[in-house]
Amino acid sequence: WRYMFLFISVMGVCPWLMQSFLLESPRWLLGRDPDSAEARFVIKKLRGFRYDEEVETEVEHYVGASKSQSCASDDGTKKPKNATAELLADKKVRLLLVSSLVLQVSSQLSGINAVFYYSGLFFD
Repeated sequence: WRYMFLFISVMGVCPWLMQSFLLESPRWLLGRDPDSAEARFVIKKLRGFRYDEEVETEVEHYVGASKSQSCASDDGTKKPKNATAELLADKKVRLLLVSSLVLQVSSQLSGINAVFYYSGLFFD
């Protein structure tokens, strides 16, 4: 069991060490500042673009998609201000969301993951 614990610990530390090499999401950067030079650099690096025109086209796509998906109401109707509130506003969706969250939390709190993980050792 010691080797299994060590292996899981090492595998848990690896993503923590590698996160310094990750780039910020260009969509998140452009959502904060549409004129972000860092977002343009990240898009150029991720997509492998050579020319600034290609990057600007991609930026326009990101910004246009962000505007079309925003929860802002143009017609003056009362609409939730964020996506979570919009998700919880519909009664059917709210029931599905809450039931799935309760199932996940109860699964974690019941310790069933430990049983599945160590069940191989129980029978050895």
